[in-house]
Amino acid sequence: MTSNSTDLVHSLSFWWRVSRYDPALRDERGAHQVETWTSVADVGNRYDGHELILAEYERVESAYLAAFVAFANETGVEHFQVRDLERGDGLDEGAILTLHAATGVVGRMLREDVICKLEAPSDRFALHVGFDLYMYVGSSDWCPDAMRQARELGLYVEPDWPSPQLLEGDK
Repeated sequence: MTSNSTDLVHSLSFWWRVSRYDPALRDERGAHQVETWTSVADVGNRYDGHELILAEYERVESAYLAAFVAFANETGVEHFQVRDLERGDGLDEGAILTLHAATGVVGRMLREDVICKLEAPSDRFALHVGFDLYMYVGSSDWCPDAMRQARELGLYVEPDWPSPQLLEGDK
């Protein structure tokens, strides 16, 4: 394992930002220009004349989880270490998780119940979830099949986008 997450940003060749937000709808600063829901806390609120229902949130969350699994599988990673744990009942800093267990943690990260980073002990993969349903995936491998799968699930995949958590953490 690298000594810290800042080292990891340099050891992984590829980074993507995965989200439900269309990059074509951003302004020159990168801010999304359409008012839309950004978390599970928005269930019950109205956006563009429609109420966000739990089933719609869960459909999108499932797409994120499937994208995570696709990137992990294409990289060949089956175990993940909990790093920089800030919040997460039942989790311990440094714990090693299987892909199945990590997928559950990613779901909790998307719901802002858990704040941590998941990084492969082999230094070949990292996953960070930011606010507003932004998921950052780092891999030692280019993952064209995972990118395609994420897009087919309705997500947008932006290459060359390292996690801001790497740049801010470990100062």
